[in-house]
Amino acid sequence: MAEQKKCSLCNTEFSCGNSEGCWCATYPPILEAKKSATCLCPSCLHELVQQKTLDFVALWKKERVPLQIDLPSQLPLSEGIDFYKEGELYVFTEWFHVKRGSCCGKGCRHCPYGKTQG
Repeated sequence: MAEQKKCSLCNTEFSCGNSEGCWCATYPPILEAKKSATCLCPSCLHELVQQKTLDFVALWKKERVPLQIDLPSQLPLSEGIDFYKEGELYVFTEWFHVKRGSCCGKGCRHCPYGKTQG
């Protein structure tokens, strides 16, 4: 059963599924869980996860640190985090490629592996 909550960042009220069916479970689990933390609204969580993925990719490109989290294999893709749209096209982000783990060799625009099509 959904529960009404208030975002701890912006004070917006939102519905929380607080179980397996919660919308927040569609985001990659890359934020540190803190016992004192409360839920965030969809907008604040999206922005925070998006920034965290950008920070991780920047560190990965600098130091090639391995992904330190286990991502569920069936996690849905999140617009603005895994991809963005250009008209009808989906463009995958560097985060998508890093979590994929290797270059596909197709010359992707945001390939963090430095590979080009050829």
